[in-house]
Amino acid sequence: MLQPLPVKDPHTIVDVFQNIENESGSYRSFSYPEYVALRDYNNVFSGVIAYSWTQVALSIGRNTDSDADQAEGLLVSETIFSFWEAKPRGGAYSSRRASNLGQNP
Repeated sequence: MLQPLPVKDPHTIVDVFQNIENESGSYRSFSYPEYVALRDYNNVFSGVIAYSWTQVALSIGRNTDSDADQAEGLLVSETIFSFWEAKPRGGAYSSRRASNLGQNP
């Protein structure tokens, strides 16, 4: 069952993508340097977060990667927790920010 996002004023949240020129209905997400620029120089939004779906292999207690189960994971920017006024319950978490615009987190 769908539930409202656990944020204040969920109706004000927007998802921003880039339209791929000459490809109707095709979009791409922003690169990390583009996200950093949007986050640091934005004067429109009250906050900017980034996320990306990814496939992960889970092999806890198994001998080889071939025994691993496939799962989907979500990579998120450190700003997502302050934006949602929440703390992560599990997974890898780092509040370290990349200081170089072209550097990945």
